[in-house]
Amino acid sequence: RENKTMTVTQLDVGILRSNGVFPANGVVYVAATDTSTNPAVRLVNGTRLPSQGLTIVSENPVYVLGDYNTVNKVSASILGDAVTVLSNNWAPNNSDTKGSQSQGNRPASTTTVNAALALGPNAESVSGQGNGQLENVIRFLENWSGQTLNYSGSIISLWHSQQATGTWNGTYYTPPVRNWSYDTLFNATPPPGTPQGVLMTKARWFQS
Repeated sequence: RENKTMTVTQLDVGILRSNGVFPANGVVYVAATDTSTNPAVRLVNGTRLPSQGLTIVSENPVYVLGDYNTVNKVSASILGDAVTVLSNNWAPNNSDTKGSQSQGNRPASTTTVNAALALGPNAESVSGQGNGQLENVIRFLENWSGQTLNYSGSIISLWHSQQATGTWNGTYYTPPVRNWSYDTLFNATPPPGTPQGVLMTKARWFQS
């Protein structure tokens, strides 16, 4: 989509969890600031998250590789410039030798992601045109024909992508079967670091 070589910082969630090095507040910020290198963050081995939940934040585009938060599911979120889901079938050479080839050479497999997502489309839709709309705000790079993305979470778009600004056109992927739902876990247990708001109501006061 970007037609660029991305410089990836890979975050191995499984290694961090097994070594007990996640911060106590459950929020991890990771990013590279030299935008000339097209920085991105890739989350791997994320099937099991720390028990207190986990929020990943980046000013860069974030790629989620494979199943995420599927073992002993906890409250989690990912906040990024954009979020792309790579299926369990994604292989290393998909990015360095197949990126310019037909998307038929990048077959996906059914994958599950459980996390709230705060991310941006590249631009607003205008009459007669589109930017992928809600169903494509989670980005894809594979041929998902006949495969399902099971997604449970909450999708929030509060900004436009500043780094992953390639135009949506749908020619570099075939969309998945979208089995998407809101995660009711958030009703009682929001993800770590979730912004909180206070509603104040003006009312009469009197003393008897």
